Amino acid sequence: MKAKTKLISIVLALLMAVSLFMSVPAVSAKSTATVNGVSVNVGDNVKVNYYARSTELWEDFQGSLSYDTNGLQFESFNMPNITSGLHHYTNDGQGNIYFSGSSVDLYDFKNEAVLFTAEFTVSASGQYNIPVYWEIIDDGNSNTIADQGNIDETKLSFRMTVDATPVEGNYSVSYFLSEVTSSNKTELVKRGSSYKTTLTPTEGYEIKTLICTNGDDVLPYTVEGDSYVLSTDNVAGDIVITAVATKKQPSSTETSSTSTDTPPKPNVKVTKVTLNATSKLLNVGKSFNLKAKVYPSNAYNKGISWSATNKRVAVVTQSGRVTAKSKGYSYIRATAKDGSKKCAQCKITVKQPVTKVKLSVVKKVLKVKKKFKIKATVKPENANVKKVKWTVNKKNIIKISKKQTSSGKYIKVTAKKKGSVILIATATDGSKRKASCKITVKK
Repeated sequence: MKAKTKLISIVLALLMAVSLFMSVPAVSAKSTATVNGVSVNVGDNVKVNYYARSTELWEDFQGSLSYDTNGLQFESFNMPNITSGLHHYTNDGQGNIYFSGSSVDLYDFKNEAVLFTAEFTVSASGQYNIPVYWEIIDDGNSNTIADQGNIDETKLSFRMTVDATPVEGNYSVSYFLSEVTSSNKTELVKRGSSYKTTLTPTEGYEIKTLICTNGDDVLPYTVEGDSYVLSTDNVAGDIVITAVATKKQPSSTETSSTSTDTPPKPNVKVTKVTLNATSKLLNVGKSFNLKAKVYPSNAYNKGISWSATNKRVAVVTQSGRVTAKSKGYSYIRATAKDGSKKCAQCKITVKQPVTKVKLSVVKKVLKVKKKFKIKATVKPENANVKKVKWTVNKKNIIKISKKQTSSGKYIKVTAKKKGSVILIATATDGSKRKASCKITVKK
């Protein structure tokens, strides 16, 4: 024990000496992250509660939430106050959770209550947001409260809370490296598991300072050339690795033989990639340009590789031009080409707009007080929003039973007084597609 204490003291003394000449990151026992702006530790269990308050009773709803799989590990999802009707959720394994519910008994959120709870384990440091997107919420009269991300704030409000709890047996791995790379970049390990990494200095550098701890113990290592191999078969606590490399001092022979050579260009790695958009809503066939920016500005290789997680939904060119292909979700990722594995991504939501509205009746003649039924059908069948809004160009000639219906659903039309009127069915998805029926009322 005395030998171990003496070894740690010597290494710490060396670290203090080196810090006089160069910047050495402070040693921290935990890797940290933020979830929706709330500070958490790597290894924590994070519970996200989504509260809803609505002035109207709900008949059906459909939405989704997104999370970053690079730093959040999905654990569970439930809707504690959705107990009637048909309701379910689906996790696509790519950072998207889709949820929905439908009930003739209606859902009551007039008093604020938890709509859903999602739980994650924080697996890596970083800044993570969990956005929620609403496809649609309808009340008991088929009136729209939320539609395609647009929310009627006079009828509906939401708030989200984030609670973090340490998990027994989850430990973080923190890396504080200067001119050194680690072969293992995991930031979450389990108690009793094994851990191994190789620390390699930047070319032309050599590791001069090395502090590596496994809980209260020193993490053993072996030397292989210029690299250090750290390993343990029993993780006992948070692992903290601090390694600093300095430039090698050339021999007098090397100095004389290379004194006239041009110094090599520093191999500065990319530390961050950002995009001009983190989410985008597109209709099928539409395109837009994503632009990536790398940091720092003096990075040696600023090249970007573009890719799409679901090419059936959206594709991207190597210049960042994104084109929507079919209804669904896809992530467009911009990854640094320098091997740093730094990347950024944009969630693409592709909607299928209505292309046509067709009525079952396009011309009708009837007498006062007589009735008939009419329905509107939207195309294509996989349109995201298959509802129509019914309007007339003149008042008091006819009466309609509903102002909004789903595709294929009938409304009743009652003749009130003599005259002519145009009944119009307009798609509610913003496509402006419509169809009309001319109605003539006689005495």
